[in-house]
Amino acid sequence: LDDYEEGTFTPTITSSGTDPTQSYGTQVGHYVKIGNLVQVQGYIAMAGSGVSGGTGTDCFVDALPFTSKNTTNQRGGMSIGYAAVWGTTKGVPTNCAIHPNQTRMYLKVQDNASNILSTSLTQVAAADVTNNTSIVFGGTYHSE
Repeated sequence: LDDYEEGTFTPTITSSGTDPTQSYGTQVGHYVKIGNLVQVQGYIAMAGSGVSGGTGTDCFVDALPFTSKNTTNQRGGMSIGYAAVWGTTKGVPTNCAIHPNQTRMYLKVQDNASNILSTSLTQVAAADVTNNTSIVFGGTYHSE
């Protein structure tokens, strides 16, 4: 393997507007990069008090270790293994994706308002981040 690397990174929760208050209980990220294939896994937990959501309409897991490949319409699908205590009436984040030329995952929620199963995925808003919000994620994407 000519191009093999592994290490850690510090994932954050950010927003398209004002970020949620940056009061973390835990921020852990690990990666393995082989060639241009990057595998990541991570865990973020906000503190138990003093956390407030931001103002942006989009919420992200940011600071991934490598920029995603800059190819039109190529997105890396990521998995959410666990998510809890998000302040949205739609449910917790269920999906995430990395858009081209990014170091962030866009958090998506399946709109389950009124207990109606929907195929509509919408962005999680920054205001949904609150005390004890947490997320466990993992997946693979292509870098440049």
